[in-house]
Amino acid sequence: MDDLEIELEVMEGVYGNDYELLCRSPPCLRVLLKPRTADDISQQFVEATLVIEATEQYPAVRPTFELSNAKGLSEKRQADLMNTLKSLTSTLCDEPMLLVICEAAVDWITSMNAPEDDCCFCLFPLVMDNVHGDRRPYMKLMSCFHCFHSDCFGRWWRWLKINEYEAFCQQTSSLQDELELSEGSSGSYSVEISSKQLDSFVALCPVCRTMIHAADVAHVQEYLTTDLNGAEGTEMSEQVDEL
Repeated sequence: MDDLEIELEVMEGVYGNDYELLCRSPPCLRVLLKPRTADDISQQFVEATLVIEATEQYPAVRPTFELSNAKGLSEKRQADLMNTLKSLTSTLCDEPMLLVICEAAVDWITSMNAPEDDCCFCLFPLVMDNVHGDRRPYMKLMSCFHCFHSDCFGRWWRWLKINEYEAFCQQTSSLQDELELSEGSSGSYSVEISSKQLDSFVALCPVCRTMIHAADVAHVQEYLTTDLNGAEGTEMSEQVDEL
């Protein structure tokens, strides 16, 4: 077994299902880069796929690489990662470097594992100490990786559910009125509200407008089930109007 075969075998052993060999000769592969968070995906705020392509002259000729499907990484962050990897490969000469490149990329991803934008609801930074020196909790949507302060998202979510329920009740009431008029004042009428209708609540990510699924918010259920009082409802209504 030559050095390249050994290197590819090691890559598969290290990255498992996050590794895919697209071509063996010349080597072309992709690795899903995830921060080292002990497999707690709710604490993974960045992610990207690194595609590495080499020539027949590898390792004498350094491979090329690019990022795809980046989540939670701004264009600046992506450019910084690419520059870091290019600087690394410039120091390596005629030696196996596929694993070195991937490990350096994972280290970099891990060091950047935090949101860098502001919360779209309150417009304050997601990562910021409050007056008591405590970190304000933030969360992400699991599918699109957009992040928000957990309490802001919770208030918005409950506000949406209340408004959807009220709209449904108004629609049901209007239907009842129409049936009563059509049947006459002495006629009988009824409108049934099924549990399926009440559970068909749908929300879209306020940033990218993709549908939010149950798995996207399962890790922050405690913020989604608290009753929403009138003051919070008014405050959230004003914030949403500004988006």
